Amino acid sequence: MTVNHNNVLPRSVADNEPLGRFIFSKRHFNKTDQSTKYAAFLPYGEPLAVSVFRLMGLGPGEVVDLGRQVGQARSSGLKAYAELPASSVKKAQLLLHPDDTPPRHASIENWPMDKHEQQMKALSLSRDSRLHIVEE
Repeated sequence: MTVNHNNVLPRSVADNEPLGRFIFSKRHFNKTDQSTKYAAFLPYGEPLAVSVFRLMGLGPGEVVDLGRQVGQARSSGLKAYAELPASSVKKAQLLLHPDDTPPRHASIENWPMDKHEQQMKALSLSRDSRLHIVEE
């Protein structure tokens, strides 16, 4: 199944809009207690950012298909995804920048340079998330 990107999302992101962080490493989640580890939300790159996708209007199967498409682009298999409300980004005092490149993409930005502060914000995001494990 291919995800239909034709449904236009609003430019601004509502606080209750679901976001998905696709997880390609088993080290980034705990299968036993169904939790996302904070490392899944640590920023990278320059400027520091975390890549997420807007899930509004997608069913679970479509979310998995989108994650698999993202994984193909980076030659990684989708293991799971963490779903969290957009309000969690604001709560962690970070910014959400919907850029739609690729479609539905957004970046979590405004990360501090201090590693400990990054970990605390990533921990906040992981605690607000709900893990969905993808069967291989």
